[in-house]
Amino acid sequence: MRRHAGSTLIVGGEQHAGLAEFRTLIEHDAVDIVQPNAAVTGGITDWLRIHAYATAHNVPVSPWNLQPIHLHMAAGLPNVQWIEYFMPDNALLEFQTKLFAEPTMREVRTDEGVFLLAPEARGLGLALDPEMAERSLVS
Repeated sequence: MRRHAGSTLIVGGEQHAGLAEFRTLIEHDAVDIVQPNAAVTGGITDWLRIHAYATAHNVPVSPWNLQPIHLHMAAGLPNVQWIEYFMPDNALLEFQTKLFAEPTMREVRTDEGVFLLAPEARGLGLALDPEMAERSLVS
């Protein structure tokens, strides 16, 4: 794949779980950027292990999905290339983008793109939107 990619970056790992799977991607030079997701990899601690391993091997990290969690890590750690951001008006992601009332995703738009401001609350600062939580219940 790399032979035919030209200058296109190869990004992967959205569905990979655990450090061992990311280690394989990195050791085989299969990706230019890794995309761990704390919900898939085994939580924040495992995400941090993947970040540390990628950083030690000069592979940038770009967390995908789970923006209320990943935004904290992206703001506080080096070697984060970007964070995948779902616009709040995306109807396909209604529950995901509206389930949490806090932290609020605050945007700054420039000629270079859309940038998210780091949350200011302590910890993860997560707060469920009660109405959306009720609508999301599975019984």
